[in-house]
Amino acid sequence: MRAEARQDGPVAAKGHFHPTFRPEIEGLRAVAVLPILFNHAHVRGFGGGFVGVDIFFVISGFLITMILTRDVAAGSFSIAQFYRRRVLRIFPALFAMLAAVTVMAAVAMTPNELVLYARSLVATIFFVSNIQFYADTGYFTTAAMSRPLLHTWSLAIEEQFYIFWPLLLAFGAGRSRRLLWLLLGGVVVASLAASVWMVVREPAAAFYLIPFRAWELGVGGLLALLPSSERLPRLVREGLAGLGLLTLLLCIRYYSDTMYFPGAAAIPPCLATCAIIYAGRSTLTGALLSIAPLRFFGRISYSLYLWHWPVIVFSALWLFLPNVDPKVIAGEIVVSILLAWLSYRLVEQGLRAPIAALRTGPLLRGAGAAMAAGALIAGGIVAANGFAGRYDAGRLAIAKVVDGDHEISYRRGSCFLIAAEDHFDPKRCLTPMGHGPRILILGDSTAAHLWPGFATTLSHYAVTQATMAGCPPQIADKSKDLPCLRFFDRTLRQAARDRTTDAVVLAGNWQSADADKIGATLAELRGWGLNVVLVGPLPRYDAALPRLLFFDSSQSGALAQQHLDSTIWPIDAKMREAAKKAGVTYFSAVEALCSGGKCRNTDASGLPLQFDYVHLTTPGSTIVVSAMRPVIDRAINSKR
Repeated sequence: MRAEARQDGPVAAKGHFHPTFRPEIEGLRAVAVLPILFNHAHVRGFGGGFVGVDIFFVISGFLITMILTRDVAAGSFSIAQFYRRRVLRIFPALFAMLAAVTVMAAVAMTPNELVLYARSLVATIFFVSNIQFYADTGYFTTAAMSRPLLHTWSLAIEEQFYIFWPLLLAFGAGRSRRLLWLLLGGVVVASLAASVWMVVREPAAAFYLIPFRAWELGVGGLLALLPSSERLPRLVREGLAGLGLLTLLLCIRYYSDTMYFPGAAAIPPCLATCAIIYAGRSTLTGALLSIAPLRFFGRISYSLYLWHWPVIVFSALWLFLPNVDPKVIAGEIVVSILLAWLSYRLVEQGLRAPIAALRTGPLLRGAGAAMAAGALIAGGIVAANGFAGRYDAGRLAIAKVVDGDHEISYRRGSCFLIAAEDHFDPKRCLTPMGHGPRILILGDSTAAHLWPGFATTLSHYAVTQATMAGCPPQIADKSKDLPCLRFFDRTLRQAARDRTTDAVVLAGNWQSADADKIGATLAELRGWGLNVVLVGPLPRYDAALPRLLFFDSSQSGALAQQHLDSTIWPIDAKMREAAKKAGVTYFSAVEALCSGGKCRNTDASGLPLQFDYVHLTTPGSTIVVSAMRPVIDRAINSKR
């Protein structure tokens, strides 16, 4: 009896699961990478394209486990050889991308952004970028579109997984199949349970950290230990593969970034990927995945994954191109594919042979030297403060506005809810601050950013606050946003019952659809006897205002004006009309800050009024609230 067939002997891959070329898996890589590309490029219909990462995880776990179990059974397992293969696969294309992106970052970023980039560069080089990006998550943290290495979190997950997985395989497979299944299955079950538990408590941790992602690679690893599917009836294998592919397509089409993920939601795409792999190449789905176009994208999938995100980021960050323009989207896709093909031909293929010719010791030392060199470059950038000496003091002051901890001034975590773990504190938030007429600020983050302005006028008003990120204050539409609906409905009903609130200030980051719906909410609040002041949309931009002012070579504000969102004027008109019909007071922030199609964007010291595309700084909030005060006073006096 062969050793791998014995229950008490070393375990090896069996049946058709051996390290020969699998064309359908190469095509499956295309099914993984193309939805990621289209999702990040904002192509409609690919809202769930992020599941491509989960497909990659399963494929990677399957292939690596298959190879490692073969090596263990043959008595040739070596950690050094394992990492040699990882270096040959990962390092050339990765470091070529990092070199190019670092040069672009030096040109396209402000000094403070460049310092943050350098820190992410070090984290990427040492495969811990997932931990850094998790630590940096937050509603107002530096936007994803200014992080050209954000996508490397998944590479970090894989490399962290491959620290312990080979050791477990070597330990278990060298003894018995039962022990191997207990060890690996235990990791998968524990990780999946932890992911399901954590995703509703701290979604960012569940998304970025290895304890909650390991099961996805692990389930691919367990697949490599299964007996061959060749004994299954052809109809069963066809059904498995077809259902698997259909499930992936449905997840790609109907999943969205608003859902809790990974957790239980990641089970369907992971099991679907397993089903396709397990069914084998001799199915109609396998034949479909083996067609030349899909195999082409599968071959370049690693380079395409590496390059697509920097292309998308720098098109917005450097060129200030709108990421919703169809021409920009098409350009980003074409450039990403072209760079991926060049990377595959020149780097992945071109450098593999000469690097592979090195012995294992020199190869691993060379990899370590490359990592050290990258870390030294990043350290130099940090030490030079992002080469801040290139710019004058005025520009540097503008750039620093982006990194201010503005959310603290919004009373984040108690009166302004952002994260799942935040809890509204009625005693603190609904107890009036100051003296005078009682004002309730209610809405999303663009209501919360009014608090600093009201806080400077506490002698004029007694202010309370109930605000939640991402929640425009609509209560008439009962079909969606249930947490928002419940939060606002409970707060407003209490205000109506108490009859102590002189005015409710409703504010939101209004879109055109909101303007069409707000009338029903206003009518309902009027029916409850509440005195409402509706705040219209603020000027907003398709890039962070401080960056537009920083990179404006004319220093005239022309670049900011060029990127001003022109939809605010028709939305303002709709909101004004809705307020008039409902008989409530309207404050036009556009009218207060803009004239003749041009909007004020700096305070008296020349610093931006907004620290990102719309949210106000404390001076900006003070300016807007000062303009709002006469409108609120008239609303209160008219009801007395």
